[in-house]
Formats: sequence, structure tokens, C-alpha cells
Amino acid sequence: MYKALDNKDRNSIFTSSDLDAIFANQNYRNKIYDKRYALWLSLLALYTGATLHELYNLRFNDVVIVDNVLCLKLTNKNKSCRVIPLHRFVIKFGFLYYVKDIMSIFDTNGFLFEKYSLLNDNVDFNNEYKTFNRWFNERFLVTIRIKRPGLCFSSFRKTFMNAALSSISETNRMQNKDYITLINQYMGITRICFTSHANFVKQYPPFVFKSILSNICFNLPLNIKNII
Repeated sequence: MYKALDNKDRNSIFTSSDLDAIFANQNYRNKIYDKRYALWLSLLALYTGATLHELYNLRFNDVVIVDNVLCLKLTNKNKSCRVIPLHRFVIKFGFLYYVKDIMSIFDTNGFLFEKYSLLNDNVDFNNEYKTFNRWFNERFLVTIRIKRPGLCFSSFRKTFMNAALSSISETNRMQNKDYITLINQYMGITRICFTSHANFVKQYPPFVFKSILSNICFNLPLNIKNII
């Protein structure tokens, strides 16, 4: 599939066998699993490189179509905005089915992911994404026996970045500054802060990110029939 670009980062990146263990888990394969948001948070993190904070605070109206491309509107902790297109696998796997299903249950102005605790009932809902992060890192990874130093939910983000960069050889990396700039903008790891999603789209319309997404492939053990 891909290899870690830097030896020191190997422990913090999910391997192919790690991803198989995560997404072949019975809780993820079972379509009646009542915490589907755990699957979609993981899947979106892997295929977008977005942070858990960005994903956990998505609202229904943050799923948008720009220039006929299905996108997510993301806002980070620093209130910097960006709009990123979704990978074809996420769309094919049935992301819109999930969105429509959740919209039929909850307030259409509400959050895309149901917000309740996986650990206990005494939760500060303003920090609930941290609770989910703890569950994933301290319980889920341990349960499926792939927990090791440096491995956590943020490893999805690092894994996406690694996969996007692995298509460029070390010698050619300096010759592909534009591509690397696009990756940084797609993931929001840049000093350029956009105060609105419209300003981001004006400078970086969705189609410019096509080359990044075309280099991402993880061959996950998932089928759309498991979810819809």
C-alpha cells in the first residue's frame, strides 16, 4: 500500500495491517452498530487528513457541493476555514446515506455526529470530542491489540499525509513544491489563515486537489452494504 517516509514516524502511522484490524472490527462491519459515527469519524480522518476537532464539529450544512464536487467545510481551533473535496471511496461507501439518515433523526441544523459519551454519563459536551479521542486511544486500539507508542486517532491524519507524499520520491520532492503546497493547504497545515470558506475556495477550488486524492488508496475491508 504505502511505506512510512520517515523511520521516526513509523510508530505514529497506521500500517495496512493496522487499518485491516480497525475496519474489519465487528462493530464496524455490523450495519446495526449504534455508534456509526465512530466508523465515519475514523474513515473521514483517514481519507481527508482532517483533525478530530474539525470532524467532530461538522454540521449538516457543512456538507456542500462546490463546482459539482462533494466537499466538507472545515473550521479548525484557530477559526481558520477551508473546503476540501471528499475522496471517491468515502462517497462510494455511502457517506451521503449516513448524512441523510442522521438528518432524518436529528435537527437539520445540528451536528453531523451524534454527541454522547462512550466512557461515562458525566460529560462536558463542549469537550466531547476529547472523550471520543480517549475512547479510541485508550480502549479501542488496546482492544484490537494494535496499540503502540505514538499510535492514536491523530495517526489517521499522519497516515493520509504519508500516503499523499509517498508518491513523490525523495529526490523529486524539491521539484514538486506546488504539490506539497496543495497538500499543506488541503490539510490546513500552513501559516495562511482563511477567515471564510468562500475565500479559501476562491484561491483553492476543489478541482485543484484532484492530484492529491488520486494518490490515496488504502484497500480497506469494507463494503457499502455494511452501512446502508
